Amino acid sequence: MQVVTAQCDPIVCVTEFNGRGPESAQVWNWRSGERLSEFSTVFDGMSRHAMSPNGESYVAANWKKGTKGGIACYNTRTGERIWHRQDLCQVQRIRFSPHFDMVWCEVEAKPALCLDAISGMSLQTIRGVEEVIESPFSDLVLHSRRRSDYLILGGTRKTIPRISQTMMDAVFSQDSLCLAECAAPVRCINPESANERWRYVPPTGFHVIKLSYQADQSFYGLLFGYEVPETALIRLSADRGVCTELGR
Repeated sequence: MQVVTAQCDPIVCVTEFNGRGPESAQVWNWRSGERLSEFSTVFDGMSRHAMSPNGESYVAANWKKGTKGGIACYNTRTGERIWHRQDLCQVQRIRFSPHFDMVWCEVEAKPALCLDAISGMSLQTIRGVEEVIESPFSDLVLHSRRRSDYLILGGTRKTIPRISQTMMDAVFSQDSLCLAECAAPVRCINPESANERWRYVPPTGFHVIKLSYQADQSFYGLLFGYEVPETALIRLSADRGVCTELGR
């Protein structure tokens, strides 16, 4: 089962890919328990889907292109398909911009691709960059660059050394960047100086694969066991990175 949530509304989209083909998605209001819609999508697993921060749009992708593949955007309230880019393929991850207006796509062995969230039209590509993470609080942007250190843009350019070849996730707070990498610690970085504020070292055989920053001014992470079949939801304090396990 794959789940993506809206940041600003109690909306969640649930899909399940069984390996036989694109699956349907169910959109729920998790606060009221009401199912809002159910519709077919091009989604075929992994991190190839995302929901807009306001919960109004759901974007899904497929490794293949064509009428049953590509990248498509759906209205979460009605299930109506808003646009469909049948020409795109090999998308690995999708992120909405915090301002709802753009969709960033990580494409296998190709430049990061930015699409207009309303029309699906290509806006720009960034060579040498896999992923783009924008801050919802400022003009700061993180570029995850292939085979190179991370780059923070906005104000002065700063680089952050890589620990691992693969970035799992990253998220901005008002004054920090929290960065998780494959089989590596989670680091909290001062984006103005690129200095490390703290790091959280997961237990042996675990790493954090997803991050978020919430209204209680804490970071949250999904702790995933790549050597043991176990996952846990954790909270990391913004000031020191103190870890509290919330549930398994």
